[in-house]
Amino acid sequence: MRSTWRPANAVGTGLIFCKFLADRPAAYGPEVTSRDVAVELDWYLDWKVNKNFTLSFVGAFADPGALVEQANNRTKNFAYWHGLTWFTAIERPRPPRPVLAGADESLLLHPAAAAADQLL
Repeated sequence: MRSTWRPANAVGTGLIFCKFLADRPAAYGPEVTSRDVAVELDWYLDWKVNKNFTLSFVGAFADPGALVEQANNRTKNFAYWHGLTWFTAIERPRPPRPVLAGADESLLLHPAAAAADQLL
């Protein structure tokens, strides 16, 4: 289940709730009979600083279920915080090159630039 809230145009936040169940608990070991893996609650915040830069923060809490206890003997809760930085490079279109009426364009370029231009 997911709930999202957008307090500002550049900021989005929300909660995600998950209940994890195993299809085949015996795959975790012969002593495992429970399907209940864990219950998890995540909080996230995405802040789009500008069109190329986004900061994301995630906090999560999970309560292990009977399957985790049977397979790993763990009953302690899981909790973590995580920060991410996203940078997006946007390719800008090449501006049109000036063309002189009646002139051969290759004469306007330095020989090395003309050769590189042929590769594009």
